[in-house]
Amino acid sequence: SYFGNGTIAYHFHNVILPVRDFDVQSDLFLLTGAGIFNTYGNIEPALTIGGGAKIYIRRYIVLRIDVRNFIFQSRTPPEFKRELSPNMMIMIGFSFFLPNRVSPFFVKAQ
Repeated sequence: SYFGNGTIAYHFHNVILPVRDFDVQSDLFLLTGAGIFNTYGNIEPALTIGGGAKIYIRRYIVLRIDVRNFIFQSRTPPEFKRELSPNMMIMIGFSFFLPNRVSPFFVKAQ
């Protein structure tokens, strides 16, 4: 189990990605933070590093991709020796926004 929400994020807003004949708007971010892991009844401090992107597919549909690595020292049975345990997590999801005004997320490449 992982507990913690001490995350610091840095956002790069409105990054334009060239894709074929269109420039696609996206938001990129980096993050780091701290928390604790509970393994085999042992509570260990943990570090979180990662990043991701929100890619605007249509005006009101966004694809979000996060990659995070939870790093902690674990004591695994039967010897319970301490070893560094990186745990990679990849999350992919969609967001749907209710329209409140028309704004172009796709710009024709020049």
